[in-house]
Amino acid sequence: MMQIGLNNYQIGNGNAAEKADDKKAEKKTEDKYASVSAYEAYLKHKYPCLTAPDYKVTISPAYLEKCIKDPKEAESFEKVLDHIPVSYRFFTAA
Repeated sequence: MMQIGLNNYQIGNGNAAEKADDKKAEKKTEDKYASVSAYEAYLKHKYPCLTAPDYKVTISPAYLEKCIKDPKEAESFEKVLDHIPVSYRFFTAA
């Protein structure tokens, strides 16, 4: 019986840790959408293609504002940013 209690305690701790991680991730998400400049800084930190020396990527502040208001739009935009280096290598290899 003591073992069962210990297992329940460990599971409870794991859930608490997961909830804390979820709160941290939620806070990070809120921070990245705080303003256009905060979102732009987040993107430049996460996606090296935005600061690559071989090519230039320019993003309209109006579009960043749209992404801040629409997380689905932001998600699809970030998928595009993920693909830019691959596309660049493909086009320059030819």
